[in-house]
Amino acid sequence: MPSATSLANLSWRKQLWQSVINVIFPPACANCEAPGTLFCDSCRAGLIWVEEPICRQCGRPDTLGEHLCPNCRGDNRPILPIRAACLHAGSLHRVIHRFKYENQFGLADLLAAFMVQAWPQWQVPVEVVVPVALHPERERKRGYNQATLLAQHLARKQGWTLEPAGLIRIRHTRPQVGLTAPERRVNVHKAFQAESRYVAGKQIMLVDDVCTTGATLTAAAAALYAAGAANVNGYCLAHAKE
Repeated sequence: MPSATSLANLSWRKQLWQSVINVIFPPACANCEAPGTLFCDSCRAGLIWVEEPICRQCGRPDTLGEHLCPNCRGDNRPILPIRAACLHAGSLHRVIHRFKYENQFGLADLLAAFMVQAWPQWQVPVEVVVPVALHPERERKRGYNQATLLAQHLARKQGWTLEPAGLIRIRHTRPQVGLTAPERRVNVHKAFQAESRYVAGKQIMLVDDVCTTGATLTAAAAALYAAGAANVNGYCLAHAKE
């Protein structure tokens, strides 16, 4: 089984190769395929940024301006505050799909830049950045962990410490796509394990690409707290509309 370090090194080698390809073959917009840039001005204008008012726990936009949304006033409240840069909608929806499922790992720097741009309104104390882990089998098949790539670029841009080995996935679960909220919670229950030597006593920023119900982030945060993390906040590229 490859170590977290070897997988991270593989990701960086793939990103370097992508940079070489971009020089030889100029990029096209990842959404509309217009030539010249990875994300054209027209598609960039289609980004829907997450802004106040939001639910103070799950980060979902809340048009009523209440402290907690209906979901977080019930039993399904995430155990960590979650924030996101944009909504998983419009021009960003297709770009994330290509980044995650179509081997377009070269989009990581672009997408992390959106997270940096939105960060000033959500910022909290951060000592260590930990990406949500994929199971090693799924990561081998995909070739990379999209959350790790986002976390790498985010940490580098912000000057934060990155600990990709701080969280591992110990149970191979089915994909969350298509599952109901209760099914999602059961699916990822105790799916993660955290490494105390990296996270104990730390202010953790847990990074993922998309938050839908918060089930995955909650399961990961539970493992981090069990390993002694002082505090855990979640930050995602995008939040699902519903």
